[in-house]
Amino acid sequence: MDEGQGLLTDKLNQAKELPVRVTRRSNARWIRARVTRQEIRISAPLSTSDTQITHFLRSHHSQLKQVHRQLLHNSHLISYENGSALPFLGKWYPLEICSNACLRGSVGFSGNTLRVVPSLDRTAQISQLVLRWYRCQARSHLHQRCHRLARELEVDYRYLRVKNQSSRWGSCSSQGNLNFNWQLITMPQKVIDYVVVHELAHRRHMNHGPEFWQLVAYHAPHHREARKYLQDYAILF
Repeated sequence: MDEGQGLLTDKLNQAKELPVRVTRRSNARWIRARVTRQEIRISAPLSTSDTQITHFLRSHHSQLKQVHRQLLHNSHLISYENGSALPFLGKWYPLEICSNACLRGSVGFSGNTLRVVPSLDRTAQISQLVLRWYRCQARSHLHQRCHRLARELEVDYRYLRVKNQSSRWGSCSSQGNLNFNWQLITMPQKVIDYVVVHELAHRRHMNHGPEFWQLVAYHAPHHREARKYLQDYAILF
């Protein structure tokens, strides 16, 4: 972000309830807005003036606020107290915090309960143990799904990484490297498979043209429902 964009962002943030971040890009063709739970992200062509961006925000103010309210309404704030519910593969499981000398510092399923055994000195907090477990599960599960779906699409990839991404569920580089958000492991299998298929399809088409979406639709016929799920649903860890 250059100095001008920073000044505009500061100015807009003084006037709006929700923080605004402005980025001008050489490959942008028009002004676009993306609403997250934390801020409004504006992407605009390099030639866009501050006045045009301000006018855009004022013109769409009510719609942006409505989208933000809907995001907050559909968000689930995770609690790590005994008996609270945690999501995994689209289902919610009660959290049980217990003690077991042989299993200290462990997380795992016991029937339909997600059981956490804190370490003796509690150096690793319950939230840290659970998040570490989520990332481990996500890494294993996504490797399995990518391996299987890559064979179906008849494509290959180089590396697969699971990250704590703030604005993306997945990405595919031109070199064939795949990145996925670990929070996918909390979502239904059909949603996970859509994201995987979407990124693998970029191994054939590094764009979002008609041929790309035809390939996605063939291997993930539920893609429209999955995309809506990703847009409407949020879990706050």
